[in-house]
Amino acid sequence: MADHNSESGPDHVDGRLYSIGEAADVLGFSIPSIRLYERLGLIVPIRRSSRHRRYSEADLARIRCIRSMLDHHRITIDVLVEALARIPCWELKGCAEEDRRSCGAQSNGTPCWAASGKDWQCRSEFCHECVVYRAASQGVLEGLRVQTT
Repeated sequence: MADHNSESGPDHVDGRLYSIGEAADVLGFSIPSIRLYERLGLIVPIRRSSRHRRYSEADLARIRCIRSMLDHHRITIDVLVEALARIPCWELKGCAEEDRRSCGAQSNGTPCWAASGKDWQCRSEFCHECVVYRAASQGVLEGLRVQTT
């Protein structure tokens, strides 16, 4: 059975996957910038069994959106991380109140997929496929971009 936490993922994912170097070339960004976004929890790359980062087309779109907000919409990285940390992950996932109170994702100021001390449900899930992570791309990031235009 594959490990499904945020540091690994399935060996088979539909669609083209890019190495970090290929992603940087396609995006026109530096590799350190992409690594910074990962460290801050803005992006969760797919990690294959080789442990190398792989980026899907959806990841590239997410990185473009992040970069657009930073460069053109004057949103700081701190504001972006804070907005993502406020996503009510417990509502999207249907967590019980008891799980919510004991979950480290609710108290550390980072997006839940980047948090340590998560409850058992989140620890056993692949963050890249999580409803909360996907909702961040579809809702929060786009919502921030709309609010600043």
